[in-house]
Amino acid sequence: MDVSLDCCQRPQTLPDDILILIARELKRAPHLDGLRNMSCISRRLRLLCLPILFEHSYMQYPSIMGTLDPPEAIRPYVQRLLCRQVYTKTPSDDFYKSYLGFFPNLKHVRFEGMPEGISPSIMDICLEKVTSLDVAYEARWKATTPINQTLRTPYSVVNQLSHFSLASHCFRELVSHLGRVDLEAEYALESRCLAKLVCDMHSTAELLSLPMETAPLRQMLELPWPRIRSFALHGRHLTLDQASALPAVLSHMPSLRTLRVQAAQPSSLSRNPILGISCTTLAVELRELRSLTVAYPNPDDPIFSLKTPHLTHLSLRDEPRYYFHLRNTELIPSSIAAPILKASECLTILRKKDVPLLTSLEVVYEADAEEDELLRHISSAYPNLAQLELHRYRASDCDCSDDRDPYVSDTSPLQYLLTSGSAVPPQRVICDHFFENSTLEPRLRGGSSCAFH
Repeated sequence: MDVSLDCCQRPQTLPDDILILIARELKRAPHLDGLRNMSCISRRLRLLCLPILFEHSYMQYPSIMGTLDPPEAIRPYVQRLLCRQVYTKTPSDDFYKSYLGFFPNLKHVRFEGMPEGISPSIMDICLEKVTSLDVAYEARWKATTPINQTLRTPYSVVNQLSHFSLASHCFRELVSHLGRVDLEAEYALESRCLAKLVCDMHSTAELLSLPMETAPLRQMLELPWPRIRSFALHGRHLTLDQASALPAVLSHMPSLRTLRVQAAQPSSLSRNPILGISCTTLAVELRELRSLTVAYPNPDDPIFSLKTPHLTHLSLRDEPRYYFHLRNTELIPSSIAAPILKASECLTILRKKDVPLLTSLEVVYEADAEEDELLRHISSAYPNLAQLELHRYRASDCDCSDDRDPYVSDTSPLQYLLTSGSAVPPQRVICDHFFENSTLEPRLRGGSSCAFH
Protein backbone atom coordinates (compact mmCIF):
# COMPACT_ATOMS: atom_id res chain seq x y z
CA MET A 1 0.00 0.00 0.00
CA ASP A 2 2.84 2.35 0.85
CA VAL A 3 4.49 1.56 -2.49
CA SER A 4 1.31 2.46 -4.43
CA LEU A 5 0.99 5.73 -2.51
CA ASP A 6 4.62 6.56 -3.20
CA CYS A 7 4.13 5.88 -6.92
CA CYS A 8 1.12 8.23 -7.00
CA GLN A 9 3.03 10.97 -5.22
CA ARG A 10 6.21 10.48 -7.22
CA PRO A 11 5.33 9.26 -10.76
CA GLN A 12 8.98 9.25 -11.77
CA THR A 13 9.42 6.17 -9.58
CA LEU A 14 7.28 4.12 -11.99
CA PRO A 15 9.00 1.79 -14.48
CA ASP A 16 9.88 3.23 -17.89
CA ASP A 17 7.35 1.15 -19.82
CA ILE A 18 4.48 2.41 -17.62
CA LEU A 19 5.60 6.01 -18.04
CA ILE A 20 5.81 5.58 -21.81
CA LEU A 21 2.23 4.26 -21.88
CA ILE A 22 1.10 7.27 -19.86
CA ALA A 23 2.91 9.62 -22.24
CA ARG A 24 1.27 8.01 -25.28
CA GLU A 25 -2.16 8.39 -23.71
CA LEU A 26 -1.44 12.07 -23.12
CA LYS A 27 -0.39 12.36 -26.79
CA ARG A 28 -3.93 11.40 -27.81
CA ALA A 29 -5.42 14.43 -26.04
CA PRO A 30 -6.71 17.34 -28.21
CA HIS A 31 -3.76 19.43 -27.04
CA LEU A 32 -0.28 18.50 -25.87
CA ASP A 33 -0.22 20.51 -22.63
CA GLY A 34 -0.34 17.37 -20.49
CA LEU A 35 2.56 15.74 -22.33
CA ARG A 36 4.58 18.94 -22.25
CA ASN A 37 4.01 19.31 -18.53
CA MET A 38 5.02 15.70 -17.94
CA SER A 39 8.26 16.25 -19.86
CA CYS A 40 9.15 19.13 -17.50
CA ILE A 41 8.93 17.11 -14.27
CA SER A 42 12.44 15.68 -14.38
CA ARG A 43 15.30 14.93 -16.72
CA ARG A 44 14.39 11.24 -16.80
CA LEU A 45 10.80 11.96 -17.76
CA ARG A 46 11.90 14.44 -20.40
CA LEU A 47 14.15 11.86 -22.04
CA LEU A 48 11.23 9.43 -22.09
CA CYS A 49 8.76 12.02 -23.46
CA LEU A 50 10.93 13.58 -26.18
CA PRO A 51 10.60 10.69 -28.72
CA ILE A 52 6.81 10.84 -28.29
CA LEU A 53 6.54 14.62 -28.20
CA PHE A 54 8.47 15.06 -31.46
CA GLU A 55 7.50 11.83 -33.20
CA HIS A 56 5.48 13.78 -35.78
CA SER A 57 6.83 16.69 -37.81
CA TYR A 58 5.31 19.00 -40.41
CA MET A 59 6.84 20.75 -43.40
CA GLN A 60 4.94 23.32 -45.47
CA TYR A 61 6.46 24.80 -48.62
CA PRO A 62 6.93 27.71 -48.80
CA SER A 63 7.35 28.32 -45.09
CA ILE A 64 5.85 31.37 -43.40
CA MET A 65 8.70 31.17 -40.85
CA GLY A 66 11.36 31.92 -43.44
CA THR A 67 13.30 28.68 -42.92
CA LEU A 68 12.37 25.03 -43.27
CA ASP A 69 15.33 23.56 -41.39
CA PRO A 70 14.07 21.73 -38.28
CA PRO A 71 15.86 22.26 -34.95
CA GLU A 72 18.78 19.88 -34.60
CA ALA A 73 17.68 18.74 -31.14
CA ILE A 74 14.45 17.13 -32.40
CA ARG A 75 15.72 15.56 -35.64
CA PRO A 76 16.59 12.14 -34.17
CA TYR A 77 13.08 11.78 -32.73
CA VAL A 78 11.07 12.47 -35.90
CA GLN A 79 9.58 9.28 -37.36
CA ARG A 80 6.53 10.60 -39.22
CA LEU A 81 6.68 13.58 -41.58
CA LEU A 82 3.88 15.48 -43.33
CA CYS A 83 5.01 17.33 -46.48
CA ARG A 84 2.49 19.91 -47.66
CA GLN A 85 2.92 22.18 -50.66
CA VAL A 86 0.47 25.06 -50.96
CA TYR A 87 1.61 26.83 -54.13
CA THR A 88 2.21 25.64 -57.66
CA LYS A 89 5.98 26.06 -57.60
CA THR A 90 7.53 22.75 -56.57
CA PRO A 91 10.88 22.71 -54.75
CA SER A 92 13.70 20.88 -56.46
CA ASP A 93 14.43 17.21 -55.95
CA ASP A 94 17.68 18.21 -54.22
CA PHE A 95 15.61 20.12 -51.67
CA TYR A 96 13.62 17.01 -50.73
CA LYS A 97 16.77 14.88 -50.61
CA SER A 98 18.39 17.39 -48.27
CA TYR A 99 15.30 17.88 -46.10
CA LEU A 100 14.51 14.20 -45.63
CA GLY A 101 18.18 13.67 -44.79
CA PHE A 102 17.68 15.72 -41.62
CA PHE A 103 15.79 12.82 -40.02
CA PRO A 104 17.91 9.68 -39.47
CA ASN A 105 15.01 7.64 -38.02
CA LEU A 106 12.26 8.67 -40.45
CA LYS A 107 9.78 5.85 -41.16
CA HIS A 108 6.67 7.49 -42.64
CA VAL A 109 6.06 10.30 -45.14
CA ARG A 110 2.72 11.76 -46.20
CA PHE A 111 2.39 14.07 -49.22
CA GLU A 112 -0.39 16.67 -49.49
CA GLY A 113 -0.84 19.35 -52.12
CA MET A 114 1.97 18.90 -54.65
CA PRO A 115 0.07 20.64 -57.51
CA GLU A 116 2.91 20.00 -59.96
CA GLY A 117 3.01 16.32 -59.05
CA ILE A 118 5.38 13.89 -57.35
CA SER A 119 8.32 13.12 -59.61
CA PRO A 120 10.01 9.70 -59.80
CA SER A 121 13.12 11.30 -58.28
CA ILE A 122 11.18 12.36 -55.18
CA MET A 123 9.75 8.84 -54.93
CA ASP A 124 13.25 7.36 -55.17
CA ILE A 125 14.38 9.59 -52.29
CA CYS A 126 11.46 8.39 -50.15
CA LEU A 127 11.92 4.73 -51.02
CA GLU A 128 15.53 4.88 -49.86
CA LYS A 129 14.53 6.11 -46.40
CA VAL A 130 11.02 5.10 -45.34
CA THR A 131 8.88 2.00 -44.95
CA SER A 132 5.51 3.77 -45.02
CA LEU A 133 4.21 6.18 -47.67
CA ASP A 134 0.87 8.00 -47.79
CA VAL A 135 -0.22 10.10 -50.78
CA ALA A 136 -3.27 12.35 -50.41
CA TYR A 137 -5.78 12.64 -53.24
CA GLU A 138 -4.68 16.11 -54.34
CA ALA A 139 -1.03 14.99 -54.60
CA ARG A 140 -0.69 13.62 -58.11
CA TRP A 141 2.02 11.82 -60.05
CA LYS A 142 4.36 13.81 -62.28
CA ALA A 143 5.15 12.53 -65.77
CA THR A 144 8.79 12.88 -66.74
CA THR A 145 8.43 10.61 -69.78
CA PRO A 146 5.67 10.35 -72.40
CA ILE A 147 2.63 8.41 -71.21
CA ASN A 148 2.71 6.05 -74.17
CA GLN A 149 6.36 5.14 -73.67
CA THR A 150 6.73 1.52 -72.57
CA LEU A 151 8.68 2.08 -69.38
CA ARG A 152 8.21 -0.75 -66.89
CA THR A 153 10.30 0.69 -64.05
CA PRO A 154 9.48 4.34 -63.32
CA TYR A 155 11.52 4.14 -60.09
CA SER A 156 15.19 3.19 -59.96
CA VAL A 157 15.19 2.16 -56.28
CA VAL A 158 13.79 -1.19 -55.10
CA ASN A 159 11.55 -0.27 -52.21
CA GLN A 160 11.06 -1.94 -48.84
CA LEU A 161 7.69 -0.37 -48.12
CA SER A 162 5.40 -2.15 -45.70
CA HIS A 163 2.59 0.46 -45.84
CA PHE A 164 1.37 2.33 -48.89
CA SER A 165 -1.79 4.39 -49.32
CA LEU A 166 -2.97 6.40 -52.32
CA ALA A 167 -6.20 8.30 -51.70
CA SER A 168 -8.98 8.65 -54.24
CA HIS A 169 -12.73 9.21 -54.34
CA CYS A 170 -15.66 8.32 -56.56
CA PHE A 171 -16.20 11.91 -57.77
CA ARG A 172 -12.83 12.03 -59.48
CA GLU A 173 -14.48 12.47 -62.87
CA LEU A 174 -16.23 15.64 -61.71
CA VAL A 175 -13.14 17.04 -59.97
CA SER A 176 -10.98 16.39 -63.04
CA HIS A 177 -13.54 18.13 -65.25
CA LEU A 178 -13.54 21.21 -63.03
CA GLY A 179 -9.74 21.22 -62.94
CA ARG A 180 -9.46 20.64 -66.70
CA VAL A 181 -7.40 17.51 -66.19
CA ASP A 182 -7.11 14.80 -68.83
CA LEU A 183 -8.47 11.95 -66.74
CA GLU A 184 -7.55 9.20 -69.19
CA ALA A 185 -3.93 10.37 -69.26
CA GLU A 186 -3.92 10.60 -65.46
CA TYR A 187 -5.26 7.04 -65.18
CA ALA A 188 -2.58 5.78 -67.58
CA LEU A 189 0.25 7.44 -65.67
CA GLU A 190 -1.06 6.38 -62.28
CA SER A 191 -1.52 2.77 -63.43
CA ARG A 192 2.02 2.61 -64.76
CA CYS A 193 3.54 4.05 -61.59
CA LEU A 194 1.48 1.83 -59.27
CA ALA A 195 2.27 -1.33 -61.23
CA LYS A 196 5.96 -1.12 -60.36
CA LEU A 197 5.65 0.45 -56.92
CA VAL A 198 3.03 -1.96 -55.54
CA CYS A 199 4.36 -5.17 -57.09
CA ASP A 200 7.81 -4.53 -55.65
CA MET A 201 6.17 -4.58 -52.20
CA HIS A 202 4.74 -8.09 -52.46
CA SER A 203 7.17 -9.65 -49.96
CA THR A 204 7.12 -6.77 -47.44
CA ALA A 205 3.62 -5.25 -47.74
CA GLU A 206 1.46 -5.21 -44.61
CA LEU A 207 -1.04 -2.48 -45.59
CA LEU A 208 -2.25 -1.41 -49.03
CA SER A 209 -4.94 1.16 -49.84
CA LEU A 210 -5.40 1.74 -53.57
CA PRO A 211 -7.82 3.31 -56.07
CA MET A 212 -9.88 0.58 -57.70
CA GLU A 213 -9.61 2.24 -61.12
CA THR A 214 -5.79 2.05 -61.28
CA ALA A 215 -4.83 -0.73 -58.82
CA PRO A 216 -2.55 -3.23 -60.60
CA LEU A 217 -4.72 -6.24 -59.71
CA ARG A 218 -3.77 -8.19 -62.83
CA GLN A 219 -0.09 -7.97 -61.91
CA MET A 220 -0.76 -8.58 -58.22
CA LEU A 221 -2.53 -11.91 -58.79
CA GLU A 222 0.72 -13.38 -60.09
CA LEU A 223 2.58 -12.67 -56.84
CA PRO A 224 2.40 -13.96 -53.24
CA TRP A 225 1.46 -11.50 -50.48
CA PRO A 226 2.42 -13.43 -47.34
CA ARG A 227 2.57 -10.53 -44.85
CA ILE A 228 -0.31 -8.30 -45.87
CA ARG A 229 -2.77 -7.59 -43.03
CA SER A 230 -4.92 -4.79 -44.45
CA PHE A 231 -6.14 -4.35 -48.03
CA ALA A 232 -8.47 -1.56 -49.18
CA LEU A 233 -9.90 -0.58 -52.56
CA HIS A 234 -11.75 2.69 -53.01
CA GLY A 235 -12.63 5.10 -55.79
CA ARG A 236 -14.68 3.58 -58.63
CA HIS A 237 -15.12 0.31 -60.46
CA LEU A 238 -14.34 1.00 -64.12
CA THR A 239 -14.05 -2.33 -65.90
CA LEU A 240 -15.11 -5.92 -65.36
CA ASP A 241 -11.48 -6.92 -65.94
CA GLN A 242 -10.42 -5.13 -62.74
CA ALA A 243 -13.22 -6.63 -60.68
CA SER A 244 -12.70 -10.17 -61.98
CA ALA A 245 -9.05 -10.19 -60.87
CA LEU A 246 -9.89 -9.53 -57.21
CA PRO A 247 -10.71 -13.14 -56.17
CA ALA A 248 -7.33 -14.36 -57.38
CA VAL A 249 -5.56 -11.53 -55.56
CA LEU A 250 -7.32 -12.37 -52.28
CA SER A 251 -6.40 -16.04 -52.67
CA HIS A 252 -2.73 -14.99 -52.31
CA MET A 253 -3.32 -13.12 -49.01
CA PRO A 254 -3.47 -15.82 -46.32
CA SER A 255 -2.84 -13.43 -43.40
CA LEU A 256 -5.41 -10.78 -44.35
CA ARG A 257 -7.21 -9.29 -41.34
CA THR A 258 -8.88 -6.18 -42.75
CA LEU A 259 -10.63 -6.02 -46.14
CA ARG A 260 -12.40 -2.89 -47.37
CA VAL A 261 -13.96 -2.69 -50.83
CA GLN A 262 -15.55 0.76 -50.92
CA ALA A 263 -15.47 1.43 -54.65
CA ALA A 264 -18.51 3.10 -56.21
CA GLN A 265 -20.50 0.74 -58.42
CA PRO A 266 -20.95 1.51 -62.13
CA SER A 267 -24.34 0.96 -63.70
CA SER A 268 -22.89 -1.81 -65.87
CA LEU A 269 -21.46 -3.71 -62.86
CA SER A 270 -24.14 -3.01 -60.28
CA ARG A 271 -23.53 -5.06 -57.12
CA ASN A 272 -20.53 -6.80 -58.55
CA PRO A 273 -19.63 -9.60 -56.08
CA ILE A 274 -16.13 -9.49 -54.62
CA LEU A 275 -15.55 -13.21 -55.20
CA GLY A 276 -17.73 -13.52 -58.28
CA ILE A 277 -20.89 -15.56 -58.38
CA SER A 278 -18.84 -18.75 -58.21
CA CYS A 279 -15.27 -19.03 -56.93
CA THR A 280 -15.05 -22.81 -56.60
CA THR A 281 -11.88 -22.90 -58.72
CA LEU A 282 -10.04 -20.57 -56.34
CA ALA A 283 -8.78 -21.42 -52.86
CA VAL A 284 -10.03 -18.21 -51.23
CA GLU A 285 -9.84 -18.51 -47.46
CA LEU A 286 -10.08 -15.53 -45.16
CA ARG A 287 -10.07 -17.32 -41.83
CA GLU A 288 -7.88 -14.64 -40.20
CA LEU A 289 -10.22 -11.82 -41.22
CA ARG A 290 -11.19 -9.44 -38.39
CA SER A 291 -12.86 -6.62 -40.32
CA LEU A 292 -14.93 -6.65 -43.53
CA THR A 293 -16.38 -3.58 -45.25
CA VAL A 294 -18.31 -3.87 -48.52
CA ALA A 295 -20.08 -1.07 -50.39
CA TYR A 296 -23.40 -2.07 -51.98
CA PRO A 297 -22.81 -5.79 -51.37
CA ASN A 298 -24.32 -8.58 -53.42
CA PRO A 299 -26.31 -11.01 -51.22
CA ASP A 300 -25.13 -13.89 -53.44
CA ASP A 301 -21.44 -13.03 -53.03
CA PRO A 302 -19.59 -16.16 -51.83
CA ILE A 303 -17.53 -13.99 -49.48
CA PHE A 304 -20.46 -14.00 -47.07
CA SER A 305 -20.41 -17.79 -46.95
CA LEU A 306 -16.74 -18.06 -46.03
CA LYS A 307 -15.86 -19.08 -42.51
CA THR A 308 -14.51 -16.05 -40.67
CA PRO A 309 -14.64 -17.10 -37.00
CA HIS A 310 -12.55 -14.15 -35.78
CA LEU A 311 -14.57 -11.39 -37.46
CA THR A 312 -15.29 -8.49 -35.07
CA HIS A 313 -16.38 -5.74 -37.49
CA LEU A 314 -18.82 -5.98 -40.41
CA SER A 315 -20.01 -3.06 -42.55
CA LEU A 316 -22.66 -3.41 -45.27
CA ARG A 317 -22.65 0.17 -46.42
CA ASP A 318 -23.05 2.55 -49.35
CA GLU A 319 -20.37 4.38 -51.36
CA PRO A 320 -20.93 7.20 -52.00
CA ARG A 321 -23.57 7.69 -49.35
CA TYR A 322 -27.02 6.94 -50.73
CA TYR A 323 -28.40 10.35 -49.80
CA PHE A 324 -26.07 11.93 -52.37
CA HIS A 325 -28.09 10.22 -55.09
CA LEU A 326 -31.35 11.49 -53.64
CA ARG A 327 -30.32 15.07 -52.96
CA ASN A 328 -27.76 15.81 -55.71
CA THR A 329 -29.05 13.97 -58.75
CA GLU A 330 -27.67 16.63 -61.12
CA LEU A 331 -24.11 16.27 -59.73
CA ILE A 332 -23.85 12.47 -59.56
CA PRO A 333 -22.63 10.96 -62.87
CA SER A 334 -25.24 8.70 -64.42
CA SER A 335 -22.62 5.98 -64.70
CA ILE A 336 -22.55 5.56 -60.88
CA ALA A 337 -25.21 3.21 -59.53
CA ALA A 338 -26.76 3.16 -56.05
CA PRO A 339 -28.12 -0.39 -55.58
CA ILE A 340 -29.05 -0.02 -51.92
CA LEU A 341 -29.91 -3.21 -50.03
CA LYS A 342 -33.47 -4.02 -49.06
CA ALA A 343 -33.95 -4.97 -45.43
CA SER A 344 -34.69 -8.54 -46.55
CA GLU A 345 -31.42 -8.71 -48.53
CA CYS A 346 -29.48 -7.38 -45.57
CA LEU A 347 -31.08 -10.07 -43.42
CA THR A 348 -30.05 -12.73 -45.96
CA ILE A 349 -26.41 -11.67 -45.69
CA LEU A 350 -26.38 -11.52 -41.90
CA ARG A 351 -27.95 -14.96 -41.59
CA LYS A 352 -25.13 -16.43 -43.68
CA LYS A 353 -22.45 -15.09 -41.36
CA ASP A 354 -21.74 -17.04 -38.19
CA VAL A 355 -19.77 -14.38 -36.31
CA PRO A 356 -20.24 -14.83 -32.54
CA LEU A 357 -17.33 -12.47 -31.79
CA LEU A 358 -18.82 -9.52 -33.71
CA THR A 359 -18.50 -6.28 -31.72
CA SER A 360 -19.19 -3.65 -34.40
CA LEU A 361 -21.87 -3.65 -37.13
CA GLU A 362 -22.93 -1.11 -39.76
CA VAL A 363 -25.89 -1.68 -42.09
CA VAL A 364 -27.46 0.57 -44.70
CA TYR A 365 -30.83 -0.53 -46.05
CA GLU A 366 -34.16 0.43 -47.55
CA ALA A 367 -37.20 -0.60 -45.54
CA ASP A 368 -39.40 -3.46 -46.65
CA ALA A 369 -41.68 -6.03 -45.01
CA GLU A 370 -38.71 -7.88 -43.45
CA GLU A 371 -37.39 -4.91 -41.47
CA ASP A 372 -38.77 -6.09 -38.12
CA GLU A 373 -37.17 -9.49 -38.66
CA LEU A 374 -33.85 -7.82 -39.51
CA LEU A 375 -33.89 -5.80 -36.28
CA ARG A 376 -34.90 -8.88 -34.32
CA HIS A 377 -31.96 -10.80 -35.78
CA ILE A 378 -29.49 -8.01 -34.98
CA SER A 379 -30.70 -7.76 -31.40
CA SER A 380 -30.37 -11.49 -30.73
CA ALA A 381 -27.59 -12.90 -32.93
CA TYR A 382 -24.59 -10.92 -31.65
CA PRO A 383 -24.12 -11.16 -27.87
CA ASN A 384 -20.84 -9.22 -27.94
CA LEU A 385 -22.10 -6.31 -30.07
CA ALA A 386 -20.79 -3.02 -28.64
CA GLN A 387 -21.33 -0.60 -31.54
CA LEU A 388 -24.22 -0.53 -34.01
CA GLU A 389 -24.70 1.92 -36.87
CA LEU A 390 -27.97 1.89 -38.81
CA HIS A 391 -28.85 3.95 -41.89
CA ARG A 392 -32.50 3.39 -42.85
CA TYR A 393 -34.31 4.79 -45.90
CA ARG A 394 -37.95 4.77 -46.89
CA ALA A 395 -38.99 2.18 -49.44
CA SER A 396 -38.62 3.46 -52.99
CA ASP A 397 -41.96 1.93 -53.95
CA CYS A 398 -43.95 3.54 -51.11
CA ASP A 399 -46.58 6.19 -51.74
CA CYS A 400 -44.81 9.41 -50.82
CA SER A 401 -47.86 11.60 -51.41
CA ASP A 402 -48.41 11.59 -47.65
CA ASP A 403 -46.18 11.29 -44.62
CA ARG A 404 -47.00 7.68 -43.87
CA ASP A 405 -44.27 5.10 -44.13
CA PRO A 406 -45.91 1.68 -44.60
CA TYR A 407 -42.95 -0.15 -43.05
CA VAL A 408 -42.67 1.90 -39.86
CA SER A 409 -43.82 0.02 -36.80
CA ASP A 410 -45.03 1.53 -33.55
CA THR A 411 -41.45 1.87 -32.32
CA SER A 412 -38.39 3.24 -34.08
CA PRO A 413 -35.41 0.95 -34.84
CA LEU A 414 -33.50 2.51 -31.96
CA GLN A 415 -36.34 1.93 -29.49
CA TYR A 416 -36.84 -1.57 -30.83
CA LEU A 417 -33.20 -2.52 -30.32
CA LEU A 418 -33.02 -1.09 -26.83
CA THR A 419 -36.25 -2.75 -25.66
CA SER A 420 -36.01 -6.06 -27.49
CA GLY A 421 -34.67 -7.94 -24.52
CA SER A 422 -31.15 -8.33 -25.85
CA ALA A 423 -28.90 -9.81 -23.21
CA VAL A 424 -26.16 -7.25 -23.86
CA PRO A 425 -27.49 -4.11 -25.61
CA PRO A 426 -24.93 -2.19 -27.70
CA GLN A 427 -22.96 0.44 -25.80
CA ARG A 428 -22.94 2.78 -28.81
CA VAL A 429 -25.82 3.08 -31.29
CA ILE A 430 -25.95 5.47 -34.25
CA CYS A 431 -29.32 5.41 -35.99
CA ASP A 432 -30.30 7.47 -39.04
CA HIS A 433 -34.07 7.00 -39.22
CA PHE A 434 -35.53 8.57 -42.35
CA PHE A 435 -39.30 8.61 -42.10
CA GLU A 436 -40.60 11.55 -40.12
CA ASN A 437 -42.58 14.52 -41.41
CA SER A 438 -40.43 17.18 -43.06
CA THR A 439 -40.18 19.49 -46.03
CA LEU A 440 -37.26 17.49 -47.44
CA GLU A 441 -37.57 15.15 -50.37
CA PRO A 442 -40.13 12.52 -49.28
CA ARG A 443 -37.71 9.57 -49.03
CA LEU A 444 -35.40 11.65 -46.84
CA ARG A 445 -38.07 13.08 -44.56
CA GLY A 446 -36.90 13.66 -41.05
CA GLY A 447 -33.35 12.53 -41.56
CA SER A 448 -33.30 12.25 -37.80
CA SER A 449 -30.01 11.00 -36.47
CA CYS A 450 -30.02 9.36 -33.05
CA ALA A 451 -26.87 8.56 -31.15
CA PHE A 452 -26.82 6.53 -27.97
CA HIS A 453 -23.62 6.01 -25.98
